[in-house]
Amino acid sequence: MATVGEVLKSARAALNLSQSEVAEAVKAKLGSSFSREALALIENGATRNPKGCNLQAVCDVLGVDFRSALRGVLLWLCDSKARDTVPDRSSRLVDLFGELTYAQQEEFLLALEKKAAENRSVLEEKRTIAR
Repeated sequence: MATVGEVLKSARAALNLSQSEVAEAVKAKLGSSFSREALALIENGATRNPKGCNLQAVCDVLGVDFRSALRGVLLWLCDSKARDTVPDRSSRLVDLFGELTYAQQEEFLLALEKKAAENRSVLEEKRTIAR
């Protein structure tokens, strides 16, 4: 089972957001200090007992169900207000992804990861040829 940090990191990566972007959105939501470093500590499991309000805010920003994240499960919220923090194309992708079952989400992510790896490989070949 995944940790809450792993769930948040996966969600952030799926949305193609940097830790800095998420941290800024969380900071604005909380109206208090929250840093990229704090998010990194949560994602890497280095923070033993992160504040619940911080975890809730990160989940809200990413459009992830808070309770599921605490159980180590990535569950997207279809009607999340977090869509304001995500570009339109990504927002559509997140909405559609949220309509899939968990098994379909896993299958989709595996296919997406495979395609991304293929693209990276092609880009690396082009860079090698260009040298």
